[in-house]
Amino acid sequence: MRRSLLPSSRHRPSLRFGPDELAVAVISPLAAFSLRDPSLFNWENADTVFLYEVAGVLATLAFVSVSFLGRSLPGYFSREDVASIFKIACASVALTVMVMFAATRMAAIPRTLPLIHVAILFLALAGGRFIDDRLSGTCRMTRPQRTASSQTNILVVGANRWAWLFASIIDHLTAGGQRIVAILDSDPAIRGRTIYGHPIVGAAEEADSILDEYAVHGVSIDRVVLAGRRDEVADDVWDTLAEVCTRRGVALDVFADCLDPFCDVFKIEEATLSWLPPELGRLQSERNRRLKRVFDVCIASVSLVALAPFFLFAYLCVLLTIGMPTIFWQQRVGRCGKPIFVYKFRTLRAPFNEDGSPLTEGARLTRVGGLLRATRLDELPQIVNVLRGDMSIVGPRPLLKSDQPQRSEMRLTVAPGLTGWAQIHGGKLIAAFEKNALDEWYIKNWSIWLDLRIIVQTFATLLFGDRRNEDMLAKVIDEKESYAARPGSIASTFEHLGASEFNVDCG
Repeated sequence: MRRSLLPSSRHRPSLRFGPDELAVAVISPLAAFSLRDPSLFNWENADTVFLYEVAGVLATLAFVSVSFLGRSLPGYFSREDVASIFKIACASVALTVMVMFAATRMAAIPRTLPLIHVAILFLALAGGRFIDDRLSGTCRMTRPQRTASSQTNILVVGANRWAWLFASIIDHLTAGGQRIVAILDSDPAIRGRTIYGHPIVGAAEEADSILDEYAVHGVSIDRVVLAGRRDEVADDVWDTLAEVCTRRGVALDVFADCLDPFCDVFKIEEATLSWLPPELGRLQSERNRRLKRVFDVCIASVSLVALAPFFLFAYLCVLLTIGMPTIFWQQRVGRCGKPIFVYKFRTLRAPFNEDGSPLTEGARLTRVGGLLRATRLDELPQIVNVLRGDMSIVGPRPLLKSDQPQRSEMRLTVAPGLTGWAQIHGGKLIAAFEKNALDEWYIKNWSIWLDLRIIVQTFATLLFGDRRNEDMLAKVIDEKESYAARPGSIASTFEHLGASEFNVDCG
């Protein structure tokens, strides 16, 4: 889950910064002026320097507060924090420059001053976090003394990010009970280099002789850990390692297997389709997928500008009746069964009252929320999902994993949409199997002109409400039943071969 995505009812925006961030915010603009041109500190430029100082301080504190930097604990400084600090520095100075340009057209301010300001702000914030990390004892562990007999010696195979992660876990979180002796990798160009301080001493194919050499020096290897996944290693290398470890009685583990339960928590077995019948060829070709993507970006970009007043209206309605935050997210199923985070304006109050007691959905729904739902204005933030590539303008609506139809492999071959064929032929008035039949008909008959038709009819649906189209429903259901009964169809193929025979191209 992305770091910024928190349940809306449990998240409250707050202004939070420490004395070190306040000091950096105050000093960095003055330091930038001093380094660029100390002569700017005079009575003639006093107003300009003061305005730049105030704008810089407020912008820096605002971005520090709303970011995770202002809420992160000291002692856990990471590379992601460095990237966040750089973004904060750039955004803060950019906002300061915008204020100064609007107020003074950047008069009397050297053009290189913002670059110096960014550098000072970034180095000061990152340096402060690094010092906090060094001084804090939060993440330090007291390591008990271990004897040679109780020490587990590990040989890591693979010089990659898996090895870096494994080494950092072993060095910081195992209380000294385990030790990485060396790393093996087949690339001779990196021989003698180190990862997290551990040397790369040879190739995986030399594991037998390397174990003998360490044994001569009194170091017995107890575990061999493959840093990565089993399918990332050539079969001959794996066979060599397995034979050596079996013969010597050394444990052979795959580090990625320890993380698989966490990496695969959102998996849908129906999304395992790569073989597609001719009827689905148009949407699956790379050319048409790119064409549809260009279409989506163009429509979404224009809509974002054209619908800006409605965005503002919905935002103010939610802000005044429900409060912050105004936008929430739900995890839905996207193309190929991948999880996506769908954004909406909030229409419900928090699921609990001030005493912590749960509320019914009827008590949570506000009148304004009902209006936003009826007019579909609560769906407007999903235009951002379209621009991100998670969704399309037209396609099957994104569903929860529990709401997926029994045979969902076909609808999961395309990106979900803001609107679709099912939404203009009944919407909330049709059953789930009818929606699925309509969505499959759309996938088999896709074209840009069909997308344009659906967009136009969506506006009519918003004006006049949902209406069942019995003729279209009968047509798509008959087609679905006759198609499923044909030999070679998706349904019949899955019945005979099973979903495990297929693999979706999610590239």
